[in-house]
Amino acid sequence: MDNLKPDKRNLFLAAVRRRAWILPALLLPVAVSARPAGQPEISLAVRDGLYHLRAVFFVSADPQTVWEVLTDYDHVPRFVSLVTKSKTLDRDGNNVLIRQDIVGRFFFVFRRLHLKLRVEEEPLRAVRFEDILGTDFVHYQGSWTLREKPGGEEVTYELAARPRFTLPTFLVKSLFARSDRRLINEMRKEMMRRWAERPEKTASPALRTP
Repeated sequence: MDNLKPDKRNLFLAAVRRRAWILPALLLPVAVSARPAGQPEISLAVRDGLYHLRAVFFVSADPQTVWEVLTDYDHVPRFVSLVTKSKTLDRDGNNVLIRQDIVGRFFFVFRRLHLKLRVEEEPLRAVRFEDILGTDFVHYQGSWTLREKPGGEEVTYELAARPRFTLPTFLVKSLFARSDRRLINEMRKEMMRRWAERPEKTASPALRTP
């Protein structure tokens, strides 16, 4: 840079200053920070080429309400903004086949991602899912699990995924962090809304069998 003429050097430094915010802004969603009380605890790591996301949150609702939200597959787009399409294709007892489209955002570019989820339900305890379409993800597998806590339910969301599209790791981590934080917050909000609207609230232990 010392060889640049004064005018070109000034232009170069100005351009660097204008763009200096970009990298911290992209890394911010995956940075570790203090978590406000009651907010989801979210972690994201990369291991063996897979992006591992884990989120834990508490909701003051009974397991039935939480379960109804987790398994309301056909109406997910009504309360999760990232999901644009969700349709049950087949059900055989606790085994469900679901077609979903989700939207991923890269800067100002939106990309629609397609999933065909094979779902296994363990009523009032867990929902496990895996993409069998393979169009946009080499691997996409995860679960929602419920655990009884005093005054409500602790919900854990886990996802291990590897997309087919190629981007720098820090960009993909930023995409997952932003998208999944929004997903968790919107799911939790819907659970709380439905619980608040229930005319008769029942104690959570009575709804589970040993």
